[in-house]
Amino acid sequence: MGIMEHKIGEKFTIDGVEYITVEDKKLEECDKCAFMKKPVEFCEDFECHELLRNDGKAVIFLEVK
Repeated sequence: MGIMEHKIGEKFTIDGVEYITVEDKKLEECDKCAFMKKPVEFCEDFECHELLRNDGKAVIFLEVK
């Protein structure tokens, strides 16, 4: 899987689990990201840092319940 940049508000499904991309307005709220429970290799496939994203905004990914 290549690096993915999901837009803010975008929902997507991985292995039957739905996630949503949320702006990280306070920055560095990684501990609230659903991907923190995943192996680091998993997290590296998703662009979340504001300096690396095309929209210039930091994001986290939350599980949709």
